[in-house]
Formats: sequence, C-alpha cells, structure tokens
Amino acid sequence: MEKIKWTKKLSSRIMKKIADILDKDYNSDEIQIAEYSVESILMNIYKIPIIFIGAYLLGLFKEVTVMFFAMSFIRATAWGVHLKTGLGCLILTVIDMYLVTSISRNINMNLVIGIFLLIIAFGNYYKYAPADTEDRPCLDENVRIQMKKKTIVRFFLLVSIAILSKLYYSIIIYNIIILTLFVMSWMIHPLTYKIFDRGYRNYEKYS
Repeated sequence: MEKIKWTKKLSSRIMKKIADILDKDYNSDEIQIAEYSVESILMNIYKIPIIFIGAYLLGLFKEVTVMFFAMSFIRATAWGVHLKTGLGCLILTVIDMYLVTSISRNINMNLVIGIFLLIIAFGNYYKYAPADTEDRPCLDENVRIQMKKKTIVRFFLLVSIAILSKLYYSIIIYNIIILTLFVMSWMIHPLTYKIFDRGYRNYEKYS
C-alpha cells in the first residue's frame, strides 16, 4: 500500500508543476487524465528490470517487449485491478507476460479465434473501462467518459497493428497483441476484482 500512496503523491506533485507551467487548472479533465497516466507509469516502473531480465534469460525478450508496450498502451486509459501488495502485482504481471508470449510463439491463431477473442475483449472495454482502484478512485464523470473513448480508440489502433503484423511481418506479434488485449480486458472486469477482493467502481463510494 505504501508504494501506491507514494506514486499517488509523486504523480500529483508532478502534474501540479506541469499545470503551473502550462497555466492550466490542476483540476481540469486534461490534467487529471494525464495524472492517472503518470501514476500508472510510476506504479509499474520498478517492475521493468525484473520483467526484462527474466525475459532475456528465457529467450523471450523481443516478445515481452511487444507485450509490454501493448499492455502499457491499453492500460494507460483502461486502468484495471491492482493487488494489495506490490509483490502480488509483480507476480501477476510476470505470469501474464511470460505465459502470453510463450503461447504466442507456439500457436498459429486463425481468423475465427482472433475475432472471437477480440469481440469479448471489446465488450469488456466498452462496458467496464475505465476501472479505477480503491487508492485512486476516478470521481470525475467527464474523465471516465474520456478515458473510455480513448480506450476504444487505442483498442482499434492495436488491432490494426496486429492485422498489419500478421499480413506483412510476424504472426507472433499478431498473437501477442490479440492475446494481450483479451487478457487485459479481464483485468478491468468486476469478476477479477471480486476474485482478488478489491473494490470495484470505487467512485460510487463518494457520490
């Protein structure tokens, strides 16, 4: 919990300084959205060396790099569950990344399966994004609406990259992006929050 409090405090401090420099209201939707993204980066930055060293040792460095950027890109706006401890979050992230990338190297996902996974993922993002946390409830309805819209746009951008990769470059990258979108969509689902005993729709507690 201390890690989350520390990142929240630092992200607020950073965005207050940026708001002053840009002569913007700190409480504006634009600044608040940026602050969520900054905090997300701070909360995950300590994981990077561990994840990539392990990936290198397992021969999954390139694949994990692709998944890391796809996962970070969609979670920056969709958000999602955080476990009660930093260690728990790290373990869950490592399992997700190594499992998805290992599977992606060993399958040839056909069009039907890809579309099926994307339909489920899109439904989750459309219905549940953004999913806030107990430590960082999203109280502003306008921010929630904007983050949902941004998530949908990012979803289709990643799908486009996946399709282009399959057609012109690598089926593995296609597999990774599709599976990442699918897995990350469940990180914002109420069922996942319930499994890990985390509060869902935390903004409602303040309304």
